[in-house]
Amino acid sequence: MGKSHVNPLAGCLAIVLIVLLVTGLIILRSCSRDSEPAKGVSEIKQTAVTIPYDPKKLLAEAKQEFADKNYGDTIETLKKMEKADLDERQASSLFTRAASSLAKETARRDREARVEYATTFEHGLLKDGIDATIRTEGAKADLLVIKYILVNRPLVYQMVNDQKQMASWAALGFKKVRFTDGYDSSWTQTID
Repeated sequence: MGKSHVNPLAGCLAIVLIVLLVTGLIILRSCSRDSEPAKGVSEIKQTAVTIPYDPKKLLAEAKQEFADKNYGDTIETLKKMEKADLDERQASSLFTRAASSLAKETARRDREARVEYATTFEHGLLKDGIDATIRTEGAKADLLVIKYILVNRPLVYQMVNDQKQMASWAALGFKKVRFTDGYDSSWTQTID
């Protein structure tokens, strides 16, 4: 009979596996005997962290933002407060005034942007050699008036059917555009 050759590495692996198995059994037995659950990661509870705030401080902050004409910030600060913490009359009044002021400020800026656009548009046309006068009319400056001595039906047709141009005017807040030759002919188009 021949000698069988046993790989020494295989024997070492078998011993390591037996040790791991026995260690695992010992750990399982010790855990099942304990009446208390093991302390560690499973014991950590997630709780919501609430940051205390002082409603009076938030109201004072909102009043300062309003005084600084930061109307959007005023509204956001007031929204942070819980309803129960609000001094209803003061906060409600401040919220209403801030919203109204924000709307007026936005309308003023939009009006200024339309007036500025008319000036820029006119300068661009003059640069291209076209002698036209561009202005706005109305309390909100939402009527764009294009005065050009050579304005005619085909030109008006091209302009009002230029979707890109009409969309840019609408985005600026213009409601109507009027084309005129400065004498007898004029065309007014509503901008959607």
